[in-house]
Amino acid sequence: MNSTRRTKVAALSVLAAVLFAALATPGRSQTPFGSPPGGYGPAPVADQPPPPDASAKFYGIKYRPVREIAHMLAVAGNFGAAVGLDELNNRIVVVGTPEQQERIKSMIDQLDIAPPKHKPLQANVFFLECDVSSAGGSDDAAIAHTWVRLTGQTLPEATELPGSIGKAFEWFAGQGLNVLVQWQNLEAEGVVPDSEVNFQYLTGIKNASLKVVLKALLESLSPEARYVVDENGVLVIGVRGALPENHPPLPDGLVPVAKALAANGFAAPRLLTPVIVRTEQGEEFAAQGTLVTPLSDSLMIEVGGRATLEEDLKTARVNLHASISQPQMTGVSAMPGMPRSGGGPGGPVGQNQVFQLSTAVAAPIGEYVVLAGISSSTPAFAPADKQRATVAVLRIDLVGDQADQAAR
Repeated sequence: MNSTRRTKVAALSVLAAVLFAALATPGRSQTPFGSPPGGYGPAPVADQPPPPDASAKFYGIKYRPVREIAHMLAVAGNFGAAVGLDELNNRIVVVGTPEQQERIKSMIDQLDIAPPKHKPLQANVFFLECDVSSAGGSDDAAIAHTWVRLTGQTLPEATELPGSIGKAFEWFAGQGLNVLVQWQNLEAEGVVPDSEVNFQYLTGIKNASLKVVLKALLESLSPEARYVVDENGVLVIGVRGALPENHPPLPDGLVPVAKALAANGFAAPRLLTPVIVRTEQGEEFAAQGTLVTPLSDSLMIEVGGRATLEEDLKTARVNLHASISQPQMTGVSAMPGMPRSGGGPGGPVGQNQVFQLSTAVAAPIGEYVVLAGISSSTPAFAPADKQRATVAVLRIDLVGDQADQAAR
């Protein structure tokens, strides 16, 4: 053996000996793995010199604590090499053969990966009020037909309507709509069939849906003029407070959900409100607001929780809590079976809990999940002679680049 080789082997032997000896007296800045209390594996044998072709190399760790990487290498047996760690500089030091170095470097590359960043998600919670009374039902097909006509059919120029109000309503009936006009109630507001259409009010409305044109027309007649679509799909025109129960349309994606609910005894669902929250996966989200409904006082809506994506980006683990409450003056009893928060008689205003939900669920991305909660009969859309219950429907959507990645 020449002097150069002897010098190299001696230097490596000294380094290996230092690493092994430090097992007994570990330091902070550079410590051979195996030194933490309890240890992670058998200590190397100090009196075994390194192989002739061994070398010492340092591997910088970018993303993980160096002690974690060293622990994982120790579990793998360190591939027969001497492995130490430099905690001050977050580096692994390895004394071993080229083959051992290559295997350890390959393992470090697999272990030292960037942690998953928080990705934007969108939590959609839809509150539906359903009819659970035994009597009656709605003609869902007729209702859907009316709303398709109102929202899907357009008028190039709103000023193309006939000159009188009566003729204008007849024109709407000629567009495939079943129209009923409550003339007696309108006449109390000074609106009669021969009243002239205020075309100046309609000027500038072009290529608009029939719904937009009808709304503008009614606003030009009276602040009290309104329309609804009743349970038979009839477009009823009259004044606020005297119209039958309205059956607003559901978003397209909720139509299959509505059919499934109807098959389970929850008929004629109406959308109370959607709550849409942008959030980061793993982060807490919260939203609240007030909903004013036709047949009730204002309702307080609160939604909160946390959503975390699975690695395949196909499912989110969601912890969700939601509530709907109705403010009540002091001394008014809560709805049967539901708690009331706030003061007692003579105290401050309280709240009747209309709907409560707290659950953990695995939600497939982009799909609707119906969530059962504790619900009372909410008087949001329903008259007093009908019994209603509220359900929540959850959908988690990916946002931006994440959605593109999941679609691949």
